[in-house]
Amino acid sequence: MDKNKPMSKFQDPEYRVEWERKQRMKRRKIELWLRQNWIYLVAAALVIFCFILPILYLQTLNPETKSFILGVNFGSLPIYIIQTVIFVGFLYWLQYGGGPSRMRKTKIEMTLDAKVGFADVIGLTEAKREAMEVVGLLKDRARVKKIGGRIIKGILMIGPPGCGKTLSSWMSSAASGWCTTLSAEARNLTPPSTSF
Repeated sequence: MDKNKPMSKFQDPEYRVEWERKQRMKRRKIELWLRQNWIYLVAAALVIFCFILPILYLQTLNPETKSFILGVNFGSLPIYIIQTVIFVGFLYWLQYGGGPSRMRKTKIEMTLDAKVGFADVIGLTEAKREAMEVVGLLKDRARVKKIGGRIIKGILMIGPPGCGKTLSSWMSSAASGWCTTLSAEARNLTPPSTSF
């Protein structure tokens, strides 16, 4: 390569960076314009394909064929409208009015009187010890404030199915005397949880 030969614009790194920046800006402007005006483009395409092109096509047909096509299309128009209204109504009923979508709603049960105490539970010694400590903090709020903690608003128990989360929450609720147990199916959460 000859050193005396002048450099082209694209070999200059500063020019190339500036040129790439301008190209990105042009692309962004086009994308922004398309995002803002996409509905108008879709409406224009629908008008062209649904009205203008069929009218131009009908101009090329003989009068009998043209009147037959128009008669069939306009004669069946009320049936198409009724079918569309029924279909949209059915979709609306499925989404907002009930139907199968009502079965998906989570059922929450509030248990006000838990009859299970710490003495009723066999095993779970470590969990019982931690639950008793939490119940002690719930009962003695002055101790919580003294050590600089915030008052406990709730406990989230996490674990695999069958490990005693619900039973632990019931016994903690009964021991504290005033807490309620809120038990909900948490199919959408991972892992399943119960809080009181």
